[in-house]
Amino acid sequence: MPHTNKNLDKWVTRKKSGIPSAGSRATAQIPAVKRKHAFARGYQQRLILHATKVKGRPTIGLPAVYGRWGRNQISSTKTLDKKKYRMNQIQHRANFGGTGLDEMVSTATVGKIVQHMKDNRRSLEDIKNVTDLLSREREEVRYLLWTTNEQKRPLSGHPGALSQDQGDMRRGLTGDHGTKDRLRGKWVLNQYNSKAGTEEDRLTDTSIMANIMTNQLFSEPFAQLDTVSPTGSTQVGYHPVHGSIYKSKGGIKTKTLAFRKAAIDTHNSRERRKWATAERLINRGYKDLVHPAMYKWIEAGKGWSQGLSMYMESVKGEQNKDTGATSSTAYLPVKDGDMFTLSQWNDRARKGLMGLAVGSPRPLMRRASPISLITPRTYKQQLLTAYFRHAQLKTPPNVNPNL
Repeated sequence: MPHTNKNLDKWVTRKKSGIPSAGSRATAQIPAVKRKHAFARGYQQRLILHATKVKGRPTIGLPAVYGRWGRNQISSTKTLDKKKYRMNQIQHRANFGGTGLDEMVSTATVGKIVQHMKDNRRSLEDIKNVTDLLSREREEVRYLLWTTNEQKRPLSGHPGALSQDQGDMRRGLTGDHGTKDRLRGKWVLNQYNSKAGTEEDRLTDTSIMANIMTNQLFSEPFAQLDTVSPTGSTQVGYHPVHGSIYKSKGGIKTKTLAFRKAAIDTHNSRERRKWATAERLINRGYKDLVHPAMYKWIEAGKGWSQGLSMYMESVKGEQNKDTGATSSTAYLPVKDGDMFTLSQWNDRARKGLMGLAVGSPRPLMRRASPISLITPRTYKQQLLTAYFRHAQLKTPPNVNPNL
């Protein structure tokens, strides 16, 4: 079911016999236990996808809401229902900026993993648990932008991140997306097929590899995104949150403030993902894949979140410019190149034979405009606001993270 506001409303407050449906003032008549459970499930999702009229939503702990996708989408014959597993992309609406979630372990890759487990006579419950775990590795597509060598679309993105049509995000500017998606899938599947360690270790490493490949292939630092120089032949482009990224005057096409906002959001999301992935690598014993400076801060902060805060304090806070290199300082996989597991990669990096998986840290950048605040109105909106306040600190109040 597409995750639209209308459909979520129906799902969140499913009508019971003799009880008014969602959207009415009588919603409060739904039994308290049922209401709390439904709101906790549904509005974790709406938090990300449906914060109406909030153009600058903050980056928060997205993994807390991923588990709903991919779960129970395995048939009794142990096959993946790809249509149900895949997250529908949300279309743009005025004053909203619809977006969707990209599966870092692609639907096609999960399908191959399911088939592998089926061939090895794994139980239906095991297969469901694996797809649920891999389904959690997702990122908002509006943060997935990269540069290309094409004059017509020098800035491209994941489907749903950029479009030629302000009113229809399906007319995407998606240069090189297919190549990147296939390359990421190969590395991720290669990691899963390594059969190294316990199954739990293998799944953890598969998830980590998906994050690394997403960071390296599907996003770029601000300094690199800012190298885009549109020409007269460059197609118009619209970001789902920030709007038109180019403007024309006197026959000359230039970048808009919306371009800068979108690039900053991509940069900041990418940096946070680097820190989070670095901690996971360290915990798995792959510290040689992490830049020494980032490793130092994570160790000092006893975790990536505090480590990032300490690092940002050392550089005097958010910056207006990205003074780093105009490309990633970590290893960038290439088509038809050799593939390695995390263990192999770690050994090669330690010997200086291969680049890092997580490059040098860059300061977060100051947003081009402040984040809009949500004014709580209904009970539903109050719950959403409470989640915003607690999301980065601890489990949201009255929300089961295992839902």
